[in-house]
Amino acid sequence: MFATTISFRSEKFEEDLSFNFEEPMDKCDNPKHEIVKLANMGLRVVRDNFVESVNVRSINLENNDIVDISPDAFKGVPNLSCLNFRRNNRSNILNNFIQFFNHSLLTKLNLAETISSSFVSDKSQKDYSHGDNRNTPSKSVLPYVTHLDISKNNLVSLPNYVNSLFPHLTHLYLSDNKLDLYWTLTVPATTQVLYLERNSNRISWSSLPQNISALFLNENNIQYNSYYENPNLKVLSVRKCRNIESLISNLDRYKNLVDLDISSNNINFISEQSFSKLKSLQRFSLDQNSLSSVSFLIHLSSLTDLSISHNNLINITSDIVANLKNLRRLNLRGNRIAIISKSAFMTLKKLEKLDLAENNLSTLPVTWMNSLTGLRYLNLKSNFFTSIDSMSIYGYSNLNHLFVQNNSFIQIEIKSLEKLPSTVVVHVSSINNFTCTT
Repeated sequence: MFATTISFRSEKFEEDLSFNFEEPMDKCDNPKHEIVKLANMGLRVVRDNFVESVNVRSINLENNDIVDISPDAFKGVPNLSCLNFRRNNRSNILNNFIQFFNHSLLTKLNLAETISSSFVSDKSQKDYSHGDNRNTPSKSVLPYVTHLDISKNNLVSLPNYVNSLFPHLTHLYLSDNKLDLYWTLTVPATTQVLYLERNSNRISWSSLPQNISALFLNENNIQYNSYYENPNLKVLSVRKCRNIESLISNLDRYKNLVDLDISSNNINFISEQSFSKLKSLQRFSLDQNSLSSVSFLIHLSSLTDLSISHNNLINITSDIVANLKNLRRLNLRGNRIAIISKSAFMTLKKLEKLDLAENNLSTLPVTWMNSLTGLRYLNLKSNFFTSIDSMSIYGYSNLNHLFVQNNSFIQIEIKSLEKLPSTVVVHVSSINNFTCTT
């Protein structure tokens, strides 16, 4: 007896195989911590010892109207590790509070959107810069903060105290500001991950800090020149940028790249010799471009995750991915693929997930899955298949999930299901659109 399952709830199981590499800033809502949640409370004043508890690890004050904060507000929370002030943009928290705030164990501080573009000083805001011994904070005011988010603050330059107050900073979020990145940007020497998305009309490639391991420059205008050396760069995201061609043609200079996202750049051609030195590259996103050929992939034998969705690919032949023997996830959704050769995926024995949805496929070769012994997830929805049989999926496969909705058939024959592996769940559109016949 066969045990194939039919599912009408594909949305619960369908995965998005596209990816990006951002690490969202902690909003201090980790359920593993004891949290004080005071978001959206209309708070305006935060006094001394506002919270007192040795157990509290996270405080979320997001989206309030705070105009008055005491530097000793969190003195009574000695084990505080995460503090979120995001979206308190009625007052200049960033300048009037941060320079006088002292906490010995805090590791994550979120001050995004705390400077209003139309900020006018509120009379109720205390001025701690006069007659107070906190006027010149020591370098160890926030000695263990590793993550600082000051994005969306209308900054035109980096405040000096970012370099003086955070001796162990590793992650700096500066996205959605107005920084002029044509001149050298100086960040704390310990910084490893830098977010500069949607910042400037021009980013001079040579102005970027050296020794950064991860750079997020999405939605900027990048002025490339060859004077920037960074042997430590492992993660680079330049999604939806302008003037990207020169940078892409010179990425071989950064031989230690592991993650690379060049999606949404309207790229229509990449030379076959490009990326020949990126031997460490493991995750590569090329989504939302205009590529009709991907012959340059031949050099990238270390790839484990590859996404080329929504391009102009038509035929998949054996030479395209033959050298990608370590590939585990492959996303080809939304191209114009009509033909896949019988040996196209012959070498991809480690492949676990394959997305071929939204293409022009009507049939697949009889032996196309012979070597895909590790394949567990296959998405063939929104193509032109006329039956399950035309997909050439047989019982020797170890497939767990097969998506077939929105193809050119409205019934499934039982004898077709009997040929499928007993482990598979076949996902169809709805019980009203499909019937099973004997």
